[in-house]
Amino acid sequence: MEVNRKKYIYIGCILATVVLMANSGGSPGGKTGSPGDKNVSCATNGGCHGPKTPETQEMISTTIPESGYVLGAEYTVTISATQASKSRFGFELVAEDSTGVAKGTFVTNSEVNASGNRATHRFQGTGGVGEQSWDIVWKAPETASGDLTFYTAVLAANNNGTTSGDEVLLDNFKVKQSANVAVAGILKEPIRIYPNPTVGVLYIDYSTEMDAVLSITNSMGKVVQSQNFKKVVSVEHLPAGNYFIKLEIDDVVIVKAFIKR
Repeated sequence: MEVNRKKYIYIGCILATVVLMANSGGSPGGKTGSPGDKNVSCATNGGCHGPKTPETQEMISTTIPESGYVLGAEYTVTISATQASKSRFGFELVAEDSTGVAKGTFVTNSEVNASGNRATHRFQGTGGVGEQSWDIVWKAPETASGDLTFYTAVLAANNNGTTSGDEVLLDNFKVKQSANVAVAGILKEPIRIYPNPTVGVLYIDYSTEMDAVLSITNSMGKVVQSQNFKKVVSVEHLPAGNYFIKLEIDDVVIVKAFIKR
């Protein structure tokens, strides 16, 4: 019986080591604590670092402006976690709509593994003395998805070879979709102005009407004309020279150069 007991202890240690080595290369998935994950994290509902109550910590920030994300545009989501005396960190991240459906896609980098609409750490991004952060590129969905919430679970481990003493941190961050639908199209559909050079009229080739401010500056940077967006812009009153036409829609600015003859 003593031999069998030692064997069970030995096998148990091997299994624990295998779990730790596997998770150092990324989350097994479905552990963000989000509604879509049924509020499961690696500290709850049978998670291998529990059972324990996760700690909440403000960790998520993004480059998405207050006006909201633009369909199909790319943004950076940053996760910054702090936990004293911990030296190994990992995370899982997802963005979900109000029904718990994952939205958008993440991009892999040297410290992040992305699989469609989820992102997690790579081994290269797990080290840290009391803190760790990751920058993750997120591409917004191509179709209207409304307000979204980013959910993350971060594992802060003491790297002692077991799961004892590890902590799980949770956070969520809400973003809205830009109300100006034309902004989404403007990033994917090029704008062309013609004729260029022109002697009196500029035509703006864009298929959708938009709520934008249009301004024209001269080569010295002085604004010489300002108006609401129109697809036909008269510039016959301007002296001959080099100019820039600028369109401002929410946080998006488009600038095109033209010559007046």
